Amino acid sequence: MGVIQHNSTGSVLTQSNWEGTTTHLIGGEASTNIVRSATYVVAASDAPSHVRAQADYVCDGTADDVEIQTAIDALPSGGGNILLSEGTFILASPILLGDYTEFRGSGWNTILKVGNSTNISAIRNKDWNVSGHFGITISDLMVDGNKANNTGESTGGISLAKVLDITITNVYIKNVSGYAGIYCFGVAASGAEKVIIIGNIVTGTAKGGGALGVGIYVTAPQVASAIISDNIVYSCVGRGIFIEDYSTDVRITNNEVYSNDIGIALNYTDNTVISGNNLRLNGTAIETGASKQVVILGNTVRGNTSTGITITGDQTVVISNIVSNNAGNGILTGATVTGFVIAGNRCFDDRTPKIQQYGVNLSNNPTNGIVQGNSVQGNLTDGIFPSGGAGV
Repeated sequence: MGVIQHNSTGSVLTQSNWEGTTTHLIGGEASTNIVRSATYVVAASDAPSHVRAQADYVCDGTADDVEIQTAIDALPSGGGNILLSEGTFILASPILLGDYTEFRGSGWNTILKVGNSTNISAIRNKDWNVSGHFGITISDLMVDGNKANNTGESTGGISLAKVLDITITNVYIKNVSGYAGIYCFGVAASGAEKVIIIGNIVTGTAKGGGALGVGIYVTAPQVASAIISDNIVYSCVGRGIFIEDYSTDVRITNNEVYSNDIGIALNYTDNTVISGNNLRLNGTAIETGASKQVVILGNTVRGNTSTGITITGDQTVVISNIVSNNAGNGILTGATVTGFVIAGNRCFDDRTPKIQQYGVNLSNNPTNGIVQGNSVQGNLTDGIFPSGGAGV
Protein backbone atom coordinates (compact mmCIF):
# COMPACT_ATOMS: atom_id res chain seq x y z
CA MET A 1 0.00 0.00 0.00
CA GLY A 2 1.37 3.46 -0.88
CA VAL A 3 2.13 5.86 1.97
CA ILE A 4 2.67 9.61 1.95
CA GLN A 5 5.20 10.52 4.63
CA HIS A 6 5.25 14.07 5.99
CA ASN A 7 8.41 15.75 7.24
CA SER A 8 9.79 19.22 7.80
CA THR A 9 10.97 19.61 4.21
CA GLY A 10 7.76 18.56 2.52
CA SER A 11 5.82 15.47 1.47
CA VAL A 12 7.57 12.45 -0.01
CA LEU A 13 5.65 9.64 -1.76
CA THR A 14 7.22 6.21 -1.31
CA GLN A 15 6.14 3.55 -3.80
CA SER A 16 8.38 0.64 -2.85
CA ASN A 17 5.48 -1.30 -1.46
CA TRP A 18 2.68 0.17 -3.59
CA GLU A 19 0.11 -2.57 -4.17
CA GLY A 20 -3.10 -1.26 -3.41
CA THR A 21 -6.79 -1.48 -3.60
CA THR A 22 -8.97 0.25 -1.03
CA THR A 23 -11.79 2.71 -1.10
CA HIS A 24 -11.02 5.76 1.04
CA LEU A 25 -8.38 7.90 2.74
CA ILE A 26 -7.35 7.08 6.30
CA GLY A 27 -5.69 9.89 8.20
CA GLY A 28 -2.93 9.46 10.78
CA GLU A 29 -0.61 11.66 12.76
CA ALA A 30 2.35 11.22 10.41
CA SER A 31 1.06 9.48 7.32
CA THR A 32 -1.92 8.98 5.03
CA ASN A 33 -2.65 5.71 3.30
CA ILE A 34 -3.84 6.13 -0.29
CA VAL A 35 -6.52 3.66 -1.25
CA ARG A 36 -7.95 3.12 -4.72
CA SER A 37 -11.65 2.76 -5.24
CA ALA A 38 -11.56 0.37 -8.21
CA THR A 39 -10.85 -3.32 -8.08
CA TYR A 40 -8.67 -2.84 -11.18
CA VAL A 41 -7.34 0.31 -12.81
CA VAL A 42 -6.62 0.39 -16.55
CA ALA A 43 -4.48 3.21 -17.95
CA ALA A 44 -4.52 4.56 -21.50
CA SER A 45 -1.29 4.65 -23.46
CA ASP A 46 -1.39 8.46 -23.35
CA ALA A 47 -2.29 8.74 -19.65
CA PRO A 48 0.17 10.67 -17.46
CA SER A 49 3.24 8.66 -16.47
CA HIS A 50 2.37 8.56 -12.77
CA VAL A 51 -1.07 7.15 -13.62
CA ARG A 52 0.43 4.43 -15.83
CA ALA A 53 2.94 3.60 -13.11
CA GLN A 54 0.17 2.91 -10.59
CA ALA A 55 -2.29 1.10 -12.88
CA ASP A 56 -2.97 -2.62 -12.82
CA TYR A 57 -3.09 -2.76 -16.64
CA VAL A 58 -1.53 -0.37 -19.16
CA CYS A 59 -2.71 -0.14 -22.77
CA ASP A 60 -0.44 0.38 -25.77
CA GLY A 61 -2.80 2.35 -28.04
CA THR A 62 -3.58 -0.63 -30.30
CA ALA A 63 -6.54 -2.96 -29.61
CA ASP A 64 -6.81 -1.55 -26.10
CA ASP A 65 -9.93 -3.66 -25.57
CA VAL A 66 -7.54 -6.58 -24.91
CA GLU A 67 -6.12 -5.04 -21.72
CA ILE A 68 -9.53 -3.75 -20.64
CA GLN A 69 -11.15 -7.15 -21.18
CA THR A 70 -8.34 -8.87 -19.31
CA ALA A 71 -9.08 -6.65 -16.31
CA ILE A 72 -12.82 -7.37 -16.53
CA ASP A 73 -12.27 -11.11 -16.82
CA ALA A 74 -10.01 -11.01 -13.76
CA LEU A 75 -12.82 -9.73 -11.55
CA PRO A 76 -14.21 -12.18 -9.01
CA SER A 77 -17.41 -14.05 -9.82
CA GLY A 78 -19.40 -11.59 -7.72
CA GLY A 79 -18.34 -8.69 -9.92
CA GLY A 80 -16.31 -5.62 -9.11
CA ASN A 81 -15.14 -2.25 -10.35
CA ILE A 82 -13.11 -1.21 -13.37
CA LEU A 83 -11.71 2.31 -13.49
CA LEU A 84 -10.29 3.68 -16.74
CA SER A 85 -7.80 6.53 -16.61
CA GLU A 86 -8.07 9.66 -18.68
CA GLY A 87 -6.81 9.24 -22.23
CA THR A 88 -7.89 7.54 -25.46
CA PHE A 89 -8.50 3.79 -25.73
CA ILE A 90 -8.66 2.38 -29.28
CA LEU A 91 -11.04 -0.58 -29.64
CA ALA A 92 -10.74 -3.42 -32.14
CA SER A 93 -13.49 -5.49 -30.45
CA PRO A 94 -16.35 -4.65 -28.10
CA ILE A 95 -15.75 -4.44 -24.37
CA LEU A 96 -17.87 -7.18 -22.78
CA LEU A 97 -19.29 -6.62 -19.30
CA GLY A 98 -20.53 -9.29 -16.90
CA ASP A 99 -22.72 -9.41 -13.81
CA TYR A 100 -22.41 -6.72 -11.14
CA THR A 101 -19.69 -4.81 -12.94
CA GLU A 102 -19.19 -1.09 -12.40
CA PHE A 103 -17.37 0.22 -15.45
CA ARG A 104 -16.40 3.86 -15.19
CA GLY A 105 -13.99 6.38 -16.57
CA SER A 106 -12.36 9.46 -15.13
CA GLY A 107 -14.78 11.84 -16.82
CA TRP A 108 -15.17 12.72 -20.49
CA ASN A 109 -11.38 12.80 -20.89
CA THR A 110 -11.68 8.99 -20.84
CA ILE A 111 -12.40 8.25 -24.51
CA LEU A 112 -13.32 4.84 -25.92
CA LYS A 113 -12.81 5.18 -29.68
CA VAL A 114 -14.04 2.53 -32.10
CA GLY A 115 -11.16 1.53 -34.39
CA ASN A 116 -11.29 2.13 -38.13
CA SER A 117 -13.38 -0.34 -40.16
CA THR A 118 -14.23 -2.49 -37.12
CA ASN A 119 -18.00 -1.80 -37.25
CA ILE A 120 -18.51 -2.72 -33.60
CA SER A 121 -20.36 -1.44 -30.58
CA ALA A 122 -17.93 -0.03 -28.05
CA ILE A 123 -19.57 -1.73 -25.03
CA ARG A 124 -21.78 -4.83 -24.81
CA ASN A 125 -22.69 -7.40 -22.19
CA LYS A 126 -20.94 -10.78 -22.44
CA ASP A 127 -23.85 -13.15 -23.07
CA TRP A 128 -25.46 -10.78 -25.51
CA ASN A 129 -28.06 -13.10 -26.99
CA VAL A 130 -28.03 -15.92 -24.44
CA SER A 131 -28.60 -15.50 -20.72
CA GLY A 132 -28.19 -11.78 -20.09
CA HIS A 133 -26.66 -10.03 -17.08
CA PHE A 134 -27.49 -8.29 -13.81
CA GLY A 135 -26.30 -5.14 -12.11
CA ILE A 136 -24.20 -3.36 -14.74
CA THR A 137 -23.24 0.30 -14.28
CA ILE A 138 -21.50 2.38 -16.97
CA SER A 139 -20.50 5.95 -16.15
CA ASP A 140 -18.16 8.91 -16.53
CA LEU A 141 -16.63 8.39 -19.96
CA MET A 142 -16.92 9.24 -23.66
CA VAL A 143 -17.63 6.87 -26.55
CA ASP A 144 -16.54 7.97 -30.02
CA GLY A 145 -18.13 5.73 -32.65
CA ASN A 146 -15.77 7.06 -35.35
CA LYS A 147 -18.56 7.01 -37.94
CA ALA A 148 -16.32 8.53 -40.60
CA ASN A 149 -14.46 5.22 -40.69
CA ASN A 150 -17.28 2.78 -39.76
CA THR A 151 -20.48 2.26 -41.73
CA GLY A 152 -21.88 -1.12 -40.61
CA GLU A 153 -25.32 -1.44 -39.07
CA SER A 154 -23.93 -3.33 -36.05
CA THR A 155 -21.88 -0.32 -35.01
CA GLY A 156 -23.14 1.34 -31.85
CA GLY A 157 -22.11 3.08 -28.67
CA ILE A 158 -23.48 0.97 -25.81
CA SER A 159 -25.56 -2.11 -26.72
CA LEU A 160 -27.04 -4.24 -23.92
CA ALA A 161 -29.41 -7.22 -24.25
CA LYS A 162 -31.51 -9.06 -21.64
CA VAL A 163 -30.15 -7.08 -18.71
CA LEU A 164 -31.66 -6.47 -15.28
CA ASP A 165 -30.88 -3.49 -13.09
CA ILE A 166 -28.54 -1.44 -15.29
CA THR A 167 -27.48 2.18 -15.02
CA ILE A 168 -25.88 4.35 -17.69
CA THR A 169 -24.99 7.83 -16.47
CA ASN A 170 -22.72 10.73 -17.39
CA VAL A 171 -21.63 9.11 -20.66
CA TYR A 172 -20.98 11.25 -23.75
CA ILE A 173 -21.66 9.26 -26.95
CA LYS A 174 -20.90 10.77 -30.34
CA ASN A 175 -20.43 9.86 -33.99
CA VAL A 176 -22.07 6.43 -33.96
CA SER A 177 -23.00 4.79 -37.26
CA GLY A 178 -25.57 2.04 -36.77
CA TYR A 179 -28.53 1.28 -34.55
CA ALA A 180 -28.13 3.71 -31.67
CA GLY A 181 -25.89 5.56 -29.30
CA ILE A 182 -27.49 3.65 -26.41
CA TYR A 183 -29.30 0.46 -27.41
CA CYS A 184 -31.13 -1.70 -24.86
CA PHE A 185 -33.33 -4.57 -25.91
CA GLY A 186 -34.84 -7.89 -24.99
CA VAL A 187 -34.31 -11.11 -26.93
CA ALA A 188 -36.97 -13.73 -27.74
CA ALA A 189 -39.05 -14.43 -24.61
CA SER A 190 -36.68 -12.64 -22.23
CA GLY A 191 -36.50 -8.91 -21.89
CA ALA A 192 -34.64 -6.20 -20.04
CA GLU A 193 -35.82 -4.64 -16.78
CA LYS A 194 -34.95 -1.79 -14.43
CA VAL A 195 -33.07 0.23 -17.01
CA ILE A 196 -31.83 3.66 -15.87
CA ILE A 197 -30.39 6.04 -18.47
CA ILE A 198 -29.72 9.38 -16.79
CA GLY A 199 -27.58 12.44 -17.46
CA ASN A 200 -25.96 11.40 -20.74
CA ILE A 201 -25.24 13.22 -24.00
CA VAL A 202 -25.88 11.41 -27.30
CA THR A 203 -25.18 13.14 -30.60
CA GLY A 204 -24.34 12.55 -34.22
CA THR A 205 -25.76 9.07 -34.83
CA ALA A 206 -26.07 7.98 -38.46
CA LYS A 207 -27.90 5.22 -40.31
CA GLY A 208 -25.05 2.78 -40.90
CA GLY A 209 -25.94 -0.12 -43.19
CA GLY A 210 -29.61 0.83 -43.22
CA ALA A 211 -29.92 0.76 -39.41
CA LEU A 212 -31.89 3.37 -37.53
CA GLY A 213 -29.36 5.91 -36.28
CA VAL A 214 -31.28 6.50 -33.02
CA GLY A 215 -29.94 8.39 -30.03
CA ILE A 216 -31.42 6.25 -27.21
CA TYR A 217 -33.25 3.10 -28.33
CA VAL A 218 -35.21 0.75 -26.05
CA THR A 219 -36.87 -2.06 -27.95
CA ALA A 220 -37.84 -5.72 -28.43
CA PRO A 221 -40.05 -7.91 -26.20
CA GLN A 222 -40.58 -7.25 -22.52
CA VAL A 223 -38.38 -4.24 -21.84
CA ALA A 224 -39.94 -3.07 -18.61
CA SER A 225 -39.46 -0.40 -16.01
CA ALA A 226 -37.12 2.07 -17.69
CA ILE A 227 -36.21 5.62 -16.69
CA ILE A 228 -34.75 7.91 -19.36
CA SER A 229 -34.13 11.26 -17.73
CA ASP A 230 -32.01 14.42 -17.90
CA ASN A 231 -30.25 13.42 -21.12
CA ILE A 232 -29.27 15.67 -24.02
CA VAL A 233 -29.97 14.01 -27.38
CA TYR A 234 -29.34 15.97 -30.56
CA SER A 235 -28.36 15.83 -34.24
CA CYS A 236 -29.30 12.17 -34.69
CA VAL A 237 -30.25 11.15 -38.23
CA GLY A 238 -32.97 8.88 -36.79
CA ARG A 239 -35.14 9.42 -33.74
CA GLY A 240 -33.74 11.08 -30.66
CA ILE A 241 -35.41 8.71 -28.16
CA PHE A 242 -37.27 5.65 -29.48
CA ILE A 243 -39.25 3.15 -27.38
CA GLU A 244 -41.06 0.26 -29.08
CA ASP A 245 -42.07 -3.40 -29.27
CA TYR A 246 -44.25 -3.82 -26.17
CA SER A 247 -41.96 -2.01 -23.79
CA THR A 248 -43.85 -1.12 -20.60
CA ASP A 249 -43.62 1.27 -17.67
CA VAL A 250 -41.18 3.68 -19.29
CA ARG A 251 -40.63 7.21 -17.94
CA ILE A 252 -39.08 9.77 -20.31
CA THR A 253 -38.55 12.94 -18.30
CA ASN A 254 -36.62 16.22 -18.35
CA ASN A 255 -34.61 15.51 -21.49
CA GLU A 256 -33.32 18.09 -23.96
CA VAL A 257 -34.07 16.70 -27.44
CA TYR A 258 -33.34 18.70 -30.56
CA SER A 259 -32.36 18.56 -34.23
CA ASN A 260 -33.35 14.91 -34.72
CA ASP A 261 -35.57 13.29 -37.37
CA ILE A 262 -38.23 12.71 -34.67
CA GLY A 263 -37.66 13.90 -31.13
CA ILE A 264 -39.38 11.22 -28.97
CA ALA A 265 -41.12 8.29 -30.69
CA LEU A 266 -43.14 5.38 -29.33
CA ASN A 267 -44.48 2.32 -31.11
CA TYR A 268 -46.50 -0.45 -29.44
CA THR A 269 -45.73 0.61 -25.87
CA ASP A 270 -47.88 0.41 -22.76
CA ASN A 271 -47.98 2.76 -19.77
CA THR A 272 -45.46 5.39 -20.85
CA VAL A 273 -44.98 8.88 -19.38
CA ILE A 274 -43.37 11.66 -21.42
CA SER A 275 -42.97 14.63 -19.08
CA GLY A 276 -40.99 17.83 -18.69
CA ASN A 277 -38.97 17.46 -21.87
CA ASN A 278 -37.81 20.31 -24.10
CA LEU A 279 -38.13 19.46 -27.80
CA ARG A 280 -37.11 21.81 -30.61
CA LEU A 281 -35.88 21.76 -34.18
CA ASN A 282 -36.86 18.13 -34.72
CA GLY A 283 -39.13 16.90 -37.49
CA THR A 284 -42.13 15.79 -35.42
CA ALA A 285 -41.39 16.41 -31.74
CA ILE A 286 -43.44 13.61 -30.11
CA GLU A 287 -45.10 10.68 -31.88
CA THR A 288 -46.87 7.91 -29.95
CA GLY A 289 -47.35 5.27 -32.65
CA ALA A 290 -49.77 2.42 -31.91
CA SER A 291 -49.34 2.71 -28.15
CA LYS A 292 -51.76 2.77 -25.26
CA GLN A 293 -51.91 4.42 -21.86
CA VAL A 294 -49.52 7.23 -22.73
CA VAL A 295 -49.31 10.42 -20.66
CA ILE A 296 -47.74 13.47 -22.35
CA LEU A 297 -47.43 16.09 -19.62
CA GLY A 298 -45.75 19.46 -19.21
CA ASN A 299 -43.43 19.35 -22.21
CA THR A 300 -42.20 22.37 -24.17
CA VAL A 301 -42.56 21.67 -27.90
CA ARG A 302 -41.37 24.59 -29.97
CA GLY A 303 -40.09 25.32 -33.44
CA ASN A 304 -40.12 21.82 -34.88
CA THR A 305 -40.25 21.39 -38.65
CA SER A 306 -43.39 19.22 -38.69
CA THR A 307 -46.20 18.61 -36.17
CA GLY A 308 -45.54 19.19 -32.48
CA ILE A 309 -47.37 16.17 -30.97
CA THR A 310 -48.97 13.34 -32.98
CA ILE A 311 -50.98 10.77 -31.01
CA THR A 312 -52.08 7.35 -32.26
CA GLY A 313 -53.61 4.50 -30.29
CA ASP A 314 -55.70 4.13 -27.15
CA GLN A 315 -55.98 6.04 -23.89
CA THR A 316 -53.54 8.87 -24.54
CA VAL A 317 -53.59 11.90 -22.26
CA VAL A 318 -52.05 15.19 -23.46
CA ILE A 319 -52.09 17.76 -20.66
CA SER A 320 -50.42 21.10 -19.86
CA ASN A 321 -47.92 21.19 -22.71
CA ILE A 322 -46.66 24.33 -24.43
CA VAL A 323 -46.81 23.67 -28.17
CA SER A 324 -45.76 26.59 -30.34
CA ASN A 325 -44.27 27.71 -33.64
CA ASN A 326 -44.18 24.28 -35.25
CA ALA A 327 -44.35 23.93 -39.04
CA GLY A 328 -47.33 21.53 -39.06
CA ASN A 329 -50.06 21.31 -36.43
CA GLY A 330 -49.66 21.84 -32.72
CA ILE A 331 -51.39 18.59 -31.64
CA LEU A 332 -52.62 16.10 -34.24
CA THR A 333 -54.69 12.93 -33.87
CA GLY A 334 -53.43 10.17 -36.15
CA ALA A 335 -55.09 6.92 -37.09
CA THR A 336 -57.33 4.92 -34.71
CA VAL A 337 -57.31 7.27 -31.75
CA THR A 338 -59.85 6.47 -29.03
CA GLY A 339 -60.34 7.19 -25.35
CA PHE A 340 -58.12 10.29 -25.31
CA VAL A 341 -57.83 13.56 -23.39
CA ILE A 342 -56.35 16.81 -24.74
CA ALA A 343 -56.65 19.42 -21.99
CA GLY A 344 -54.95 22.49 -20.58
CA ASN A 345 -52.41 22.89 -23.38
CA ARG A 346 -51.19 26.16 -24.88
CA CYS A 347 -50.96 25.83 -28.66
CA PHE A 348 -49.99 29.01 -30.49
CA ASP A 349 -47.72 30.68 -33.05
CA ASP A 350 -46.23 34.05 -32.11
CA ARG A 351 -44.09 34.53 -35.20
CA THR A 352 -44.54 36.70 -38.27
CA PRO A 353 -45.45 35.10 -40.56
CA LYS A 354 -47.21 32.29 -38.70
CA ILE A 355 -46.82 28.70 -39.89
CA GLN A 356 -48.34 26.46 -37.15
CA GLN A 357 -51.61 25.60 -38.90
CA TYR A 358 -54.00 24.42 -36.17
CA GLY A 359 -53.54 24.43 -32.44
CA VAL A 360 -55.37 21.07 -32.21
CA ASN A 361 -56.23 19.12 -35.37
CA LEU A 362 -58.69 16.28 -34.70
CA SER A 363 -58.11 14.38 -37.93
CA ASN A 364 -58.98 10.77 -38.71
CA ASN A 365 -62.23 10.75 -36.67
CA PRO A 366 -60.93 10.19 -33.12
CA THR A 367 -63.53 8.74 -30.75
CA ASN A 368 -64.43 8.80 -27.06
CA GLY A 369 -62.28 11.82 -26.34
CA ILE A 370 -62.26 14.97 -24.22
CA VAL A 371 -60.86 18.23 -25.58
CA GLN A 372 -61.18 21.07 -23.12
CA GLY A 373 -59.43 24.00 -21.51
CA ASN A 374 -56.82 24.47 -24.23
CA SER A 375 -55.52 27.91 -25.23
CA VAL A 376 -55.35 27.89 -29.03
CA GLN A 377 -55.15 31.54 -30.11
CA GLY A 378 -52.79 32.81 -32.76
CA ASN A 379 -52.38 29.81 -35.06
CA LEU A 380 -52.21 30.27 -38.83
CA THR A 381 -55.51 28.62 -39.83
CA ASP A 382 -57.60 28.02 -36.71
CA GLY A 383 -57.45 26.98 -33.07
CA ILE A 384 -59.24 23.60 -33.16
CA PHE A 385 -60.29 21.73 -36.30
CA PRO A 386 -62.93 20.53 -36.58
CA SER A 387 -64.84 21.91 -33.62
CA GLY A 388 -65.75 18.31 -32.65
CA GLY A 389 -64.86 14.88 -33.96
CA ALA A 390 -66.97 11.79 -33.71
CA GLY A 391 -67.46 11.03 -30.07
CA VAL A 392 -65.51 14.11 -28.86
